[in-house]
Amino acid sequence: MRIAQRTNKVRRDLYYLSQEGFKRFKKRLRSLRNEHAHSLRTLRALKDARSANKYEERISLTEQVNQLQLIEEEIIETEYILKKAKLLPRIRQATKVKLGSHVHLKGDGKELAYTIVDPLEADPAQGKISNESPFGQNLIGRKIRDVIQWSFGPAGAKPINLQIVGIS
Repeated sequence: MRIAQRTNKVRRDLYYLSQEGFKRFKKRLRSLRNEHAHSLRTLRALKDARSANKYEERISLTEQVNQLQLIEEEIIETEYILKKAKLLPRIRQATKVKLGSHVHLKGDGKELAYTIVDPLEADPAQGKISNESPFGQNLIGRKIRDVIQWSFGPAGAKPINLQIVGIS
């Protein structure tokens, strides 16, 4: 998934990124710049080539120009995010859940662990929950031994009680 597709919302003045997230965005920017250079070379080659079929040539040029524009937009967006990024400090010991916290929960026979992150880095499958999501908002400000009630299923599913057993 392209970063631009994930960040097509209104631009913010500040993005909180983990060290890992910041490195991932920098790596993506390098990759985009390489992709841009390759796309430019391809476009120049298409312009220089003499084709017997002008219609196919125009379609190919149009596709390449569109691809180049998408890459340029994503480069601009990624540069903006990196410029406005603030690195989250590494939390040693925490008494309350906040952005960047690793939260360990137990309840109803389940053990869960999540990291509270900026929406840009959210990936629930990887245990990274947005601080703006309902679950993330429910965790923010909670302390060890606090119990929350949460339903992970569809609407109407039985909620479970989860106790915060660790914050790091």
